[in-house]
Amino acid sequence: MAEPARSFFEAYHAHDVNRMLMACSADAQVRYVPMGSQGRARPGDRPKDLDRSHQCISGSDDHYSVDIQSILSDGRDVAAEVVIGGTQRKDFLRIRSQGRHYELPHAFLVQVDSGGMITRITAYQDNASFIVIPVQDRCRGAAALLNGTRGDGSV
Repeated sequence: MAEPARSFFEAYHAHDVNRMLMACSADAQVRYVPMGSQGRARPGDRPKDLDRSHQCISGSDDHYSVDIQSILSDGRDVAAEVVIGGTQRKDFLRIRSQGRHYELPHAFLVQVDSGGMITRITAYQDNASFIVIPVQDRCRGAAALLNGTRGDGSV
């Protein structure tokens, strides 16, 4: 039953929200764990909720890519390793946009019913790398000022 999840992620990569919705049952639930209570949606109840959950997953970037690394299934439960990448164009989750490129590993747990419809999607991401990259850049810039360089080692 990995095919419904694969189809969902292919639609996600294509930014095709309608196709994403079609892969989900009417009572499907989406939970994007890093966002806490804001990361919950029921796309079957109201299409705008899938758009909200889609924004939870894609963050602040509407020019992202979704690359499937692996998908494993036991028939009903699917685990997918996916890398979502793009350029942060606006603030997201109190992380100020610096216009930087990101590639974030994600783990998705997807439940599929006997009819091949997705009933639940639970998503996890490596939040530390999304937050640490800008902090490292700021630290590198501060160190450069202290050392009299431009941050790339040149004077």
